[in-house]
Amino acid sequence: MGCYQNRGRALGETVRGVGSQKWINMKLNACKETASHKGITGFGLDDKICWSGQNAANTYDMYGASGQCKTNKHGNSMGYFASESMAVYKKDNSGRFQPQN
Repeated sequence: MGCYQNRGRALGETVRGVGSQKWINMKLNACKETASHKGITGFGLDDKICWSGQNAANTYDMYGASGQCKTNKHGNSMGYFASESMAVYKKDNSGRFQPQN
């Protein structure tokens, strides 16, 4: 469900640090809020950082899929900084961030 490798930094720009947030939902909501405020339409989330980039829609999957993401019971996901994985979210036509498959 939208888990990709971020080694070599497919998405190399830090949107926001979220390492102090305890739960996936809190991390994801912080990313969504900051991305919306900055006009960002797509981002990747690991356990410490929200990532994006100038051409995020075309580069997020450049290193392929990863099996190193964690998904909670609500269906929200995050990757792990140590494994260089990220769950990718993209803004849909209604303006809501959805997992990128």
